[in-house]
Amino acid sequence: MAFSGELFETFCGEYPEILQSGGRSRSMVDDLQYALELQKGRLDREGLRMECEITPRGHFPKGELSKEWSDGMFRSHMDIRTCNWTRTIFKGDKKVFKDTEDKILYTTATDLIWGAKNIESESYTCPNCGNVTTIGALRDGCPYCGTHFELQDLYPRVGGFYYVKEIGGTEEEVKKDVFKYMIPCAVVFGAFGLLGTIFSGEQCSVIWGLQTIFMTALCAGMGAVLGYFLWAIRKLGSVFYEALRVLPLLPGALGSKKKYEDQLMKTNPDFSFDYFANKVGTLAKMLIFSDNPAALPVCIGDHIDNPYKDVVDALFRGPVIIKSFKREGDYCHIRADVQFDLLYKTGIGFINRRQFVTLYLARDITQPLRKYYSVKKVSCRNCGGSFDASRYDHCPFCGTEYDIRKEDWFVTGFAKKQA
Repeated sequence: MAFSGELFETFCGEYPEILQSGGRSRSMVDDLQYALELQKGRLDREGLRMECEITPRGHFPKGELSKEWSDGMFRSHMDIRTCNWTRTIFKGDKKVFKDTEDKILYTTATDLIWGAKNIESESYTCPNCGNVTTIGALRDGCPYCGTHFELQDLYPRVGGFYYVKEIGGTEEEVKKDVFKYMIPCAVVFGAFGLLGTIFSGEQCSVIWGLQTIFMTALCAGMGAVLGYFLWAIRKLGSVFYEALRVLPLLPGALGSKKKYEDQLMKTNPDFSFDYFANKVGTLAKMLIFSDNPAALPVCIGDHIDNPYKDVVDALFRGPVIIKSFKREGDYCHIRADVQFDLLYKTGIGFINRRQFVTLYLARDITQPLRKYYSVKKVSCRNCGGSFDASRYDHCPFCGTEYDIRKEDWFVTGFAKKQA
């Protein structure tokens, strides 16, 4: 199935819609959709509403730098576009926070190399009631009897996204930015030149008039040059500041990819690092916005504290750094640090902090990801009840645990980054 720009346009439209009003996504993997649902729940409990606007702009507003590659059992497409990201938070009808930033948005969509075309529109007969529907309609359960199913993501789907701050800009944007510095400086210095000649004690004459014009123009020109240098210093400062924040992470990020591939892809080439990185970033968002992480279907453990209960937005920055890697029997255990820009709600307002979130993950490496599409009815082993196993780890009817540990990566611990 070919990737298309429509998928990414749909994602950019659905992302703010889900945060505001919920709804079912047609472009995202289920984990990412669930993370946004949890975030909306956090905002609702705080009495807040978030509006997010992603506006194409800059040199590559339509993903002109996009690239594709294959990794294990997946084919991936990275859509790279420049945009303006504006975030506004309301409490009732009152605006309580707003920020805006030019970003380079990296959005990764994934498809199975063996992916079935148009699987979403294929017919399926519900084994419970016998009615015929489409596989796409089963994501919320059978529309006739409510029976739920375990469904593999209907690829291609957006599996994750991250951004970096864009420090440059288009020629028009740079000109506007430069003039913001040059014009005020030119006016101030020109005014000083004019006043200096007016109060110089000279008598009004043609020579005095020419001198006044010359000095005003000269001072204005010097002010414009100074303004340009001030702009250049600020721009270079921004470049070095962002570089100093990013460069120390590169060895860890590159080393993590090599470590992962040496340990897992040599065992089974289907264990894609790109899939793993997107999965970890999405799992971290789910944990951040869950008031009870231990109750998530992807978590194991009776109690997992959440140190991020004051966070109302979390933007994945991209680096996933593997800090430890251990095998015990059939299971692989990983500690990974994931970088986010976190927006905290405080007693006096909101504050942005760039932080690492630590996840402890495990997986049964004898169980590869399913290569081919399958539909499996969810049925409680105790009472037979059917429910959405992607949202509940226990049967909502009788409380019996529903274990999905054999299927994919699951979380065993969650914390702020250790020193």
